[in-house]
Amino acid sequence: MSRFDFSGLAQSAIDLVTLFGAPGVAVIPGVSQLAGSEPWRGKDCGGSKDVTIEIAITDWLESEIDGTLIRRGDKQGWTFPPATGEDLSLAGSVVQNNTTYSVEDILIINPASEVLAYRFNLRR
Repeated sequence: MSRFDFSGLAQSAIDLVTLFGAPGVAVIPGVSQLAGSEPWRGKDCGGSKDVTIEIAITDWLESEIDGTLIRRGDKQGWTFPPATGEDLSLAGSVVQNNTTYSVEDILIINPASEVLAYRFNLRR
């Protein structure tokens, strides 16, 4: 059985964010900014948490648009796990350059349970 090498995909994500990335904010709904918040235990679930990220937002290739999950006009956003260790798989929206995108789907690139990058399907 062959093994998939994630290093090429991870390097492509690094290059994309390095070349085209800009500061943005991932908004995680239902999480308080207060220290010690544990929304998964039903505590302090109001509000949202803003996580500063570096994200590259690009168009999808025409061949990737299926009209259902990925629609015409959607964008893809590539980013890395923030230094703060926040789980971006819970993000509900992304804001960059005063434009807010809703997160429709998230691909987490995590070989051996180590998150290398996130790819968001973003919709305005």
